[in-house]
Amino acid sequence: MDPMEAALRSYLESNRERPIRPGELCAALAVGERRLRRLFAVVYGETPNQFLRCHRLRLARQRLQDGQEDRVTDVGMRYGFFDLGRFASQYRALFDELPSETLRRHRAAGD
Repeated sequence: MDPMEAALRSYLESNRERPIRPGELCAALAVGERRLRRLFAVVYGETPNQFLRCHRLRLARQRLQDGQEDRVTDVGMRYGFFDLGRFASQYRALFDELPSETLRRHRAAGD
């Protein structure tokens, strides 16, 4: 594994519980935006924004499934989704269900 790839993976893992933005990654890895885009294209096959959005959506899903929050709004905002309609549509596009359905299913399974 390339040292830059290792640093990227390490940074993402150590900061997995909070929203990360591409500018923050550039600073942490001491690279410019162009280098960061190339790194993501090689390692993940997508742009930093696409990857980080999906990463945050996966974290939100995990939190909803674990029952760590009672409201979808709280989960969305925790992971940097401030346009909650967009959060719900992006979530549905990735997981084929709304965040509220994930939460409702979790609650039903826990009862």
